[in-house]
Amino acid sequence: MSSISEARAICRAWLATWWRTRHRARELLRQYDALKTECPAVLADLSRFCLAHDSTFVQDDPELSQINVGKREAWLHIQEMLGLDAGDLAHLKEETERDA
Repeated sequence: MSSISEARAICRAWLATWWRTRHRARELLRQYDALKTECPAVLADLSRFCLAHDSTFVQDDPELSQINVGKREAWLHIQEMLGLDAGDLAHLKEETERDA
């Protein structure tokens, strides 16, 4: 009987963790959607800072090149979470060039 109650406790713990994780994921997606619709200037600034439209390579400075690769990885994650397509990226590039 002890193993049945242990199994139930494990199932309850797993379900509670799953539910919290799912809730967090929904909240993150909601916030990413808000970033896309309500904060286009912030998104444009992030694309510029994370080198979304530029090379990450820095001549004679491999450390800075690696830092830039990390920035690009962050941008690619943001891009994936927002589901940005080629048209969205072109619009952001235009906006960053206009602000520069």
